[in-house]
Amino acid sequence: MVEVKCEYCGKIIERIPARLKLNKLQFCNAECYSKYVSKYYRGRNHPHWKEDSHIKLECLNCGKIYDEIIQRKDRSHFCSNKCKYEWQSSELVGDKRYNWKGGYIPYYGTNWIEIRKRALKRDNFTCQLCGKHEDEFDISLDIHHKISIRKFKEPEDSNFLNNLITLCRRCHMKVERGDELL
Repeated sequence: MVEVKCEYCGKIIERIPARLKLNKLQFCNAECYSKYVSKYYRGRNHPHWKEDSHIKLECLNCGKIYDEIIQRKDRSHFCSNKCKYEWQSSELVGDKRYNWKGGYIPYYGTNWIEIRKRALKRDNFTCQLCGKHEDEFDISLDIHHKISIRKFKEPEDSNFLNNLITLCRRCHMKVERGDELL
């Protein structure tokens, strides 16, 4: 047996001399091997790297030049996910966003507070989709407009009982996304 040093952690290990001829790099276990590969076999350091299979691109967010595999059809144009998310949060806002509907309308009209109370009372303070009572939640129930306020000239015109339904926050989000139909 011959004593050698693990390439990753430096621990002294014993190996059969014949095994040293097969592998130049020696590791004490699979975990050290995996960590070594993750750390050192990236990009141009990878043994299967082919220079002609990559192109250089400029990151849309930070401007850094990075390598991209030519065959990738879903090129992201970002050097990392961090850059991608930074760019999205600054660029894909408002009417640039695919699901933009015109913004939030915080004002529901002068009759909103009264009509909201009437809708809650009519629905017995219970979500009309999942059936849970308001007491089961830490926050009050939502009142959803079946026909959006945006469809009306004045917000007050949308506030009639047949257009309102009581929903918990979770069910309200499902309805807004279109996952649930009323």
